[in-house]
Amino acid sequence: MDGSLSSVQNVLQVLKEFELRSGLAVSVQKSSFYASGLTQKEVDAIQVSTGMPNGTLPVRYLGASLNKNGGGGKTRHASLSKGLMGGGDQGKIYWRIERSIWVGWFKTEVLKGSLSNFWTMKATTTNSWLANKLFKLRDEVFTWIKMKVGNGESCRLWSDNWSPFGKLSQFILSDQTSRMGIDANSTVSDLFIDGRWMIPPARSEKMVQLHIFFTAFALTDTEDCYEWVIDDKPISRFNTSQVYQKLRGQETSVPWAQSVWITGGIPRHTFLTWLFILNRCPTRDRLRSWGLQTDVVCLLCNQEPETRDHLYFHCPFSFAIWEEIGRRCDLQPLKNWDHTMIQMQSLQGNKYKKRLTLLCWQSSIYWIWQERNKRLHNQQFRSSEAITTLITRQITDRISGYRLNSPAISSIFMQLWFSTQI
Repeated sequence: MDGSLSSVQNVLQVLKEFELRSGLAVSVQKSSFYASGLTQKEVDAIQVSTGMPNGTLPVRYLGASLNKNGGGGKTRHASLSKGLMGGGDQGKIYWRIERSIWVGWFKTEVLKGSLSNFWTMKATTTNSWLANKLFKLRDEVFTWIKMKVGNGESCRLWSDNWSPFGKLSQFILSDQTSRMGIDANSTVSDLFIDGRWMIPPARSEKMVQLHIFFTAFALTDTEDCYEWVIDDKPISRFNTSQVYQKLRGQETSVPWAQSVWITGGIPRHTFLTWLFILNRCPTRDRLRSWGLQTDVVCLLCNQEPETRDHLYFHCPFSFAIWEEIGRRCDLQPLKNWDHTMIQMQSLQGNKYKKRLTLLCWQSSIYWIWQERNKRLHNQQFRSSEAITTLITRQITDRISGYRLNSPAISSIFMQLWFSTQI
């Protein structure tokens, strides 16, 4: 807000409309507002109008510190504004607000108020695609989400992952249909009555194991809580990258990965190179294989059928470009696609020179394809010398862009690049 009473009232009105639409209400009695640069009269007016007390800075909100503006000029910012925090903290807070709202909605609307329902509810057409996707993954992630039992009041006996036996509904009931009089939604604390565990008599070896477990198990006064256990190691907070890698699984890296996904690469060049390595771009031979009636002759040389292997770099036009760019990288250019791929994977020596060579290779692939498309769709023709100039300029601009994060590295690349053009 900008600190004016009208802006405060407008925000509160928006929150009221949000309450009417979502059912999620702001508790004004538990809320405060924080101001910087406002007069006492303005602060008093906001207090009277909203019924909220004026908090004092600094204060931590969703893990980020809110401080008074350190600048010399007067600011009229209140609550979550640039005058009170840096851009990084703002992004952190907005992301956490968005995440917490979605989590609150998911728990209330989809899980009907209980996180334990995640393990028992069925995917339905009324759920969103994302909700059903999460339900489909739950068997895979079950062992990663451990319920740490305290008082046992929220831990579901049959469905939560709280015992060494995993999901008890599978462990105990796999060979029988009766739950032995224990409700499907019973909590662990429901079985602890008058200081004793009220467990049905053991009628199987698995029930004997459960009885033995309960003889050494005790409830406490703390609340039940969840913890992540990835690779048998408990972690205190959720780690998106770690969970993603676990879901993705271990895959064998392809030999060309380091030649495509390079640090500081140009994204559209990298993506196009990846497509060509997989031979997924619509070259004329592929269009003909799809049943489309199209001329197959190369648009760059008009001599041979257009295929990926012809474009890179058997075509005289494209090889003239790659030959010049390769020379500037102290490289012996090859016409064969497979041999070129091996060459890119086998680059040795200075890591900066290797990275520069890969940047040039990917840029050549990109601009040759651009020229092909301009001739096909726009009837525009450029010489190989003009394409080489475009590549040279773009590589120079990319190296200059490194200066924002690391002037030293940018200088190293620039010296390498210009030394090859002499």
